[in-house]
Amino acid sequence: MRIMGLFSLAMVLILTGPTLAQAPSVEPVGTMSQLMVDIILPTSDDIFYIGRTPPSNNAEWGAIQRSALMLAESGNLLMVGQLNTACVTCHQDYRPNYRRRQ
Repeated sequence: MRIMGLFSLAMVLILTGPTLAQAPSVEPVGTMSQLMVDIILPTSDDIFYIGRTPPSNNAEWGAIQRSALMLAESGNLLMVGQLNTACVTCHQDYRPNYRRRQ
């Protein structure tokens, strides 16, 4: 439930940001760590491990569809403000071959 609350709040900020001409910028509500741990990792696990326990009814397929949507939209959240820079910096520090193609 907490994940959906964070996601809903982020979506409201993203969707209303462009329509509010007087708003100078969109400020992130959550941290990079919160996005990764609370939204991106759980939703990506739902997609990556679908073969282990395939959805068997419409409700389960709906949950997978919601996870896919959240995962896709989280890419937009990562591009807001300084979050993109934080992503690149973290990946460069903790992923040895980040952006190095052999």
